[in-house]
Amino acid sequence: MQFTWDAVLLGVALALAFVIPLKVASDPSQQALSLVWEGAVTLLFSLDVLIRWRRKRGPALGWTAVDVLAALPLGPALGLPAMGLLRLLNVMRVVPKIAALQRRVSVHPAILRMCIFIFGLTISAHWLACVWVWLDGPGLAEDAAGPYLGALYWCITTLTAVGYGDVTPVTRPQVIYSMFVMLLGVGLYGFVIGNLATLITRLDMAKAEHAAQLEQLTGFMRYRRVPLRLQQQIHDYFRYLWENRKGYDEATVLGGLPPTLRRELSLVLKGDLIDKVSFLKGASREFVHDLSTRLQAVVFMPGDVIVRHGDYGRHVYFISSGEVEVLKQDGTPIRNLTEGDFFGELALLRNETRTTTVRAVGYCDVYTLDRSDFTQILADYPDFAEHIEEVVEERRKALDGGADSDD
Repeated sequence: MQFTWDAVLLGVALALAFVIPLKVASDPSQQALSLVWEGAVTLLFSLDVLIRWRRKRGPALGWTAVDVLAALPLGPALGLPAMGLLRLLNVMRVVPKIAALQRRVSVHPAILRMCIFIFGLTISAHWLACVWVWLDGPGLAEDAAGPYLGALYWCITTLTAVGYGDVTPVTRPQVIYSMFVMLLGVGLYGFVIGNLATLITRLDMAKAEHAAQLEQLTGFMRYRRVPLRLQQQIHDYFRYLWENRKGYDEATVLGGLPPTLRRELSLVLKGDLIDKVSFLKGASREFVHDLSTRLQAVVFMPGDVIVRHGDYGRHVYFISSGEVEVLKQDGTPIRNLTEGDFFGELALLRNETRTTTVRAVGYCDVYTLDRSDFTQILADYPDFAEHIEEVVEERRKALDGGADSDD
């Protein structure tokens, strides 16, 4: 509810920032804002003042005075439309509201800063154009858009260059104002270029860091004369990481969080995979939370041998994406496993050697569970340990009966 309320107030404040200056500049004698509009805005801002006061969220006297002045319809009440500009005091609430909205909506910080920057330029140009309309005198055209568009054109050309001379100041106030806008434009031009370049760079910072890392690695491999085939495989691996993970390392991100947030984020990242694993269905929420924090992400390349026949098992593997093939000792394919399948639990539980070989078909994202973590989880959740034993026994019987096995 608070989110919706803040969004409405933000929209109204931004609309007033455009409408009121244009109304005052174009023809102050006309009440462009109808009584219905004035009443609606007054009611909205008054309710906001009342809500802030009742919640006692730091209602300092200064801010309360600002809110009250913005809420009161002083323009129509006093017959001075220029007093309506006091409503613009509520625009000072825009920045805190944007920060609050950002916490509720996931937006890239660089994108948000760019939007704020573009809005600042737009509203500044609009206000400067309104001042020029006011200096030109009200009622110069039948259509209010006529003088405003001309003023906006003059404002943009003056701010971005030195003007084209087709719109020139006539009166002394206009000449003084033109010099002020020109000086403002000189500083604004460099400020805009510098900020846009910085924002664009930050927007793609992850890609730039990834490219720098790859360039450094390429230089190292050339220096050590690494075979071209291996260089190509390494480049393909980093390209896969970028296309699928944008260069972010899951373990690094999780490692920087406190335990509570780490558990919650781990569940978000791995919850869908855990739900797809057949023998984990029906597990308690505590078990799933505990398991999600112990799973480690690993990427295997095409042709990588994940499990080799005859080796002792140290991990259980859960396929997040990709495909693997299960092979007999002589290399004969048994079957393929895909997203949501698992393998390696038989040798892990029985402390036996692997009975099959498992090889990645393509790039494969896998979560692994170490033997010590697996044993600890079964010790912490004895009821579920019995369920695991039943699953293992069923797969063991299937193996003894000559059926396919994943271990």
